[in-house]
This record gives sequence, structure tokens and C-alpha cells, in this order.
Amino acid sequence: MARKLGKNVPEFVFVGDDYLIPYELNKIMQRVFTHLLRNSIDHGIEGPNERIYDGKPHSGRIIFHITYQDNVLSIRYEDDGRGLDISSLKKTIKIDNPIRQDIIESIFTSVTSTSASITDISGRGIGMAAVRSFLEDSGGSIEVDPKEINSAFQPVFFTITIKPKQKLKNIRHLIGFNPRFQNKQARGF
Repeated sequence: MARKLGKNVPEFVFVGDDYLIPYELNKIMQRVFTHLLRNSIDHGIEGPNERIYDGKPHSGRIIFHITYQDNVLSIRYEDDGRGLDISSLKKTIKIDNPIRQDIIESIFTSVTSTSASITDISGRGIGMAAVRSFLEDSGGSIEVDPKEINSAFQPVFFTITIKPKQKLKNIRHLIGFNPRFQNKQARGF
């Protein structure tokens, strides 16, 4: 998808422990992250020329901060792109004198899109609304929070929280029990 848009394939960084994800939770995560990745690559992460002009590496970076505590899986998702186009979002919402957080939260309404045209990648205005609805139907949640920047584009991070039906197993603990897997790096996603 990145190549199709004339962008470099982003680097993926996973911070935190690695867990075995049960099938039903894996289906949920695939659906959620498909939308988030599409948005990052299409809207957030700039093309290589713009990134170099802004002093960034030519390829974008997508970071997953994974924590699991008290049987709650929490994943903070962020990219190092330009962020949300605040002025374009402001035009799509129907609130008088909205505050910045209202504008940011508007991405979860089913008619919000900053894409100029509808493509096979984006522009329909249903992606993030579908993500929130799907997560809530699955007993989870997604929140968006701005980073400490106040400009025309607002970098944000998303926090996805879900309580799996079964306890997750830490891969690093499992590796110690099976010498066949030692010295191999495993990723939960």
C-alpha cells in the first residue's frame, strides 16, 4: 500500500513483551490494525520528499507499545507522521466553536474523512467509526489523545484496550521451557 501511494514502507517497532494471541482476539486485532495502518500510511505518514524536507527519516515509523496487566491488553499505537489535518477535520463537524479535542474525536463519526477522493485505500469516512464500534462490541475501547504539539496538523496516539476471554501467555516465558525456540525472536502481531 505504501509503494502504491509513492511512499517508503514504514518501519514497525514493538515495545513491551510478546504474547500469544488467541484466535478470536487475533481476528479483532487484525480488523482494528488494518484500519489504523491504512490511515497511518494514507493520511499520516508523509511522502519521502516531505519527510526529508521536515528533517525526518525518509521512511515512516509505526510504534506499538504493548502492555498486559490484570488480564487487560493495552496497545498504544502511534506513527511519526504529520498527524491529523485539524483544519480539514474542523470543516467536517457540525459543532459551533469546537475545541481541539472535539475536532480530534470527530474521526470516530461515520461521515468524517479528510481524503479528497474515494479510493480503494480510504475516503469513505467510515474507518475509525467502524474501529470504535467493532471494539466496543467486542468489549474493548479505543481512545485518541493528542501529543504535545499544537499546529495545523495534530500528531496523536491511539490507545486500544481489550480484556481477552482467556489469559494471555508471555512468549518469553514459554521460550525458556522449549530450547528449540531459544535465540529466536517472536512477535505477537
